[in-house]
Amino acid sequence: MVAPAGAVAGMALVPTLWLGRAGAARSMMFEERVIAGLRLRIDRTLCVAFETCVDFAPQVFRLGQDGVITFVDEAAGVDRDRLVEACKSCPVDALSLFDANGVDLLQHT
Repeated sequence: MVAPAGAVAGMALVPTLWLGRAGAARSMMFEERVIAGLRLRIDRTLCVAFETCVDFAPQVFRLGQDGVITFVDEAAGVDRDRLVEACKSCPVDALSLFDANGVDLLQHT
């Protein structure tokens, strides 16, 4: 699969479609990246930009121009435990974190 122009290596944008309350189609996206050996996913449809993840790991997360959390261009140098805490800090569970075996490290209920 070829990444679209401007895409960052190791990051995937997964488009989906959702019908909003008024029935209008809205594009929804998930962003995924492997960081510190962990697969991290941002559910852009759940994110309401509290920015707690940015507070914990500014070298990984930033607020995008659209008002939703996204990855920094070159996420590096984050401690694995710090990344777990950053993801756990999301009050709306917009972040998911999986180990190499696909085990959910946050265990959202």
